[in-house]
Amino acid sequence: MVQRICKGVLAIGVTFISVLILNFNLFNVLPKSDFESYNSDSQQLVFDSIHQPNFPVDGFGLGSYSSESNSVIPYKSNVGAQGYFFYFANQIGCSSENCLHIFNATLFGLTFALLIMLLYRDTSKWLAFVVLFTIWGSPWITIFARNVYWIPFSWFLPLVVVLLLFGSKKPIVKSVGLRYLILGSVFTFKFLAGYEFVSSVILLAGVAPFLKLYQEQNSTDKKIKHAQIQALKIVMTAFGALGLAILIHAYLRGTSIIAGLESIVLDVKRRTHGNSQDFPGTYADSLDASSSEVLRKYFFEWNTPVLNFGTPEFAKVTLGQNLFLLLIISCVLTGVIAYAFMGNERKFNVRLHDSGIFLFFYALSIPLSWFILASAHSYIHTHINFVLWYLLTIPVLIWISGKNVISIFKFVSHRMKVVA
Repeated sequence: MVQRICKGVLAIGVTFISVLILNFNLFNVLPKSDFESYNSDSQQLVFDSIHQPNFPVDGFGLGSYSSESNSVIPYKSNVGAQGYFFYFANQIGCSSENCLHIFNATLFGLTFALLIMLLYRDTSKWLAFVVLFTIWGSPWITIFARNVYWIPFSWFLPLVVVLLLFGSKKPIVKSVGLRYLILGSVFTFKFLAGYEFVSSVILLAGVAPFLKLYQEQNSTDKKIKHAQIQALKIVMTAFGALGLAILIHAYLRGTSIIAGLESIVLDVKRRTHGNSQDFPGTYADSLDASSSEVLRKYFFEWNTPVLNFGTPEFAKVTLGQNLFLLLIISCVLTGVIAYAFMGNERKFNVRLHDSGIFLFFYALSIPLSWFILASAHSYIHTHINFVLWYLLTIPVLIWISGKNVISIFKFVSHRMKVVA
């Protein structure tokens, strides 16, 4: 009983501090002007839509006010589930922009607190602490957390549901079918709110079984196969949800589902690898850019610190791009050394998982999948897409490096004792 109370108090504390940090920029992670004005155009799609009397417009939850027609023009790039969500909040009294920001930041804080508690329970307390401080010190998460268009709690919610429903030996929902139905519903909500980062959100949810595998460092063929099957089921659930979201979107967008699908495909091509000749000239550079050009931006052209704790001033800590590159180098080196120290008596795939090499590449795939698949979108939106590095990739790289250094130190110490 006492333990449960302590966990509840801790969860409330993490939520409360997260709301202060993320809604009020408590740590001064960002300049005040950037924090208050960032991505206001995307949020206006929500505010314009929910405050007009004829919500929703043609079934879409987002829209922009047109002074020429004195009406709201629906935003048709997605269904706009966040518009419906905040319209309900608006109807029950949370109508000001400030209230909606606090409400949204609180939802992120609750989701984040659950994530920390579940990582602590199911994987590693050290990973939980690393995720906690990485998110709190991230300029990118701080600037997104209260944004009512992006609703970043929806990025992490599928992973939280996976850990909550599949991570424990005694799941709170016993029916396996119902668990996947809940997970599919969460994915569907995310995709109805926008297709941005779709591959990253799916892969983030699928990382859960591999985190546990690396933490235990006692892999067997059976355990690896079980983790792979579980991850595959998560991904397949996500694809089913994506298909449903696309069908709903197509129904609303076109005169028929087929016409709607054709319109959606055109949007997809514009954001991915479409022919630049088929689109306005403003998209030419992004569509003609190679994947290597896009990746160079996200590896070597950071314009913010990786982590920044700006309060109090005497304790200010700012970690820039060098930390990011050092993390990657450290993961590669320690992973290779740990792999070599495990000896040839262990199977190749077992050593890949227990050395963290597999998890390293999986963690990189979370942001890289979007950078590559949606290269045109990533080429243009460098003021947005750096946030993908914080979908557990950076904290997992820190965790792998630290855990491998400790394992290598223990191995060397043991060998020295044996030799002595």
